[in-house]
Amino acid sequence: MKIVLTVAVILFGLLLAYQAAAQDSDEEQEKRQQLRQLQKIQQLIGQLQHLEPERRIAAIKEIEKMPEAAPKLLFPVLKDSEASVRIAAAQALARKGGKSVLEPFMEALKDEEPQVRRIAADKLGKLGDERAVEPLMKLLKGDNPEVCRAAIEALVALRAERAIETLKKMWKGENNKSVRIAAAFAVAALTGDEGALKTVLEGLKDEEAATRAYAASVLGRTGSRKAIEPLVKALKDKDKEVRAAAGKSLGEIGKPAVEALIGVLRDKDKEVRLLAVQALAVTGDEKALDAFLKALQEKDEKIRQAASEGLAKIGRPAVGALIDLLKSKDIVVRFNAARALEKITGQDFGIDHDKWKAWHEENKDK
Repeated sequence: MKIVLTVAVILFGLLLAYQAAAQDSDEEQEKRQQLRQLQKIQQLIGQLQHLEPERRIAAIKEIEKMPEAAPKLLFPVLKDSEASVRIAAAQALARKGGKSVLEPFMEALKDEEPQVRRIAADKLGKLGDERAVEPLMKLLKGDNPEVCRAAIEALVALRAERAIETLKKMWKGENNKSVRIAAAFAVAALTGDEGALKTVLEGLKDEEAATRAYAASVLGRTGSRKAIEPLVKALKDKDKEVRAAAGKSLGEIGKPAVEALIGVLRDKDKEVRLLAVQALAVTGDEKALDAFLKALQEKDEKIRQAASEGLAKIGRPAVGALIDLLKSKDIVVRFNAARALEKITGQDFGIDHDKWKAWHEENKDK
């Protein structure tokens, strides 16, 4: 009898606990889940100092996968004795951390490891808080070109007008070519100075590929139409990094570059055409519709993929033309058209032209 009574009491208690849990709101359950995860993170953080650097870095990657609150617990790791661990923590925080990383990253600008300073500078530019301007300007006096360029680009992102005079002096007097180009880019971007823009454009002709690549990478952010033709020429540069940077910048310039990029699609070089299609896809400009449709019929899968992405970005105006492509004799063309249609509409009728046509007729005015 006592055993039966005891079991009954236990079952009654479990029932009450179950009912209480069932009555908890989704929000409360989510909070408890996050609390459990944070406790796990705290345990990982506590173990970091006792692990080998490689294992500490692995733990940081695990922490990065956890809830948004988790990165804050990595702030102390930015002061780890091992540079590789600090770099890993900075990278994780740059990817996952929000505005809360502002002060830790301003402090990280003083780190002895250049890569930590570079990561911090880049992130501070993206945060858009002008409190970072003065700490970033201090990096302009450093002797590491990579860090200095990152600081300059961050100042441009922050539209730091009080840095202009310093940047002008660097443009005129800096010995390091890439830093001088970075300073010229900043002056051109912040003031529209044609002389500064000319310096950056001249960097596209430098004998060193790294310098040409850097000049190509920043020209898109000037937004200048004068950069379009030189960047189109750079799509044929002998160095792969220069070509890629030129394509990316043309995409950043956007609509003003569309006509020039459409012209590039006649080039005999498959890689040049690919870069042009990828840049056009970034713009998503409706003027490129016919160019995308033609590129969708290319043999190269990468070109077709880029064209599909461009058509998806154009959206509804591309639907009718894509449905017409479903009548192509080429099965690959039909499949690519169907894939683009699915991305745009959220519907899936495969390569069935009649079903797509019927759906379009019914929904084109909605």
